[in-house]
Amino acid sequence: MESKLRPDKSDKELRKLALDIADDKVFIDWYLKHDDDSNLEKYGHYLTMVFMPLALGAFKDWNREDLKELGMIYEYLTEAGPRSINGYPSFMSLQYLKREEASRVHEYIIGITKQRNNFINEGSEWKNSQ
Repeated sequence: MESKLRPDKSDKELRKLALDIADDKVFIDWYLKHDDDSNLEKYGHYLTMVFMPLALGAFKDWNREDLKELGMIYEYLTEAGPRSINGYPSFMSLQYLKREEASRVHEYIIGITKQRNNFINEGSEWKNSQ
């Protein structure tokens, strides 16, 4: 079966996405996950309610190897529908990152968060370095 994965996103696209996630402009499937694996059924239930294309078979034609490459499902909050599900937005569209891309975005978000925390907590050092 032919791969359904899209071409890799550029580093610039991943950095922009990381900034948008840090700025709370994007809802990611990681917000639904819990440290406790006993909630996997609940996670799957919410995942299909938040990202409606999943409930409608968005990945039904994908082979197992491609599905294993999924690292993050996300969508911009501007694309959310008018209703929410248990406080979560609901989308009729979705985007995804491959595992390696999701890992890079995660590292970028950590860097952005550290930089912002340093700016807030060490403002005098920031001012003196200018």
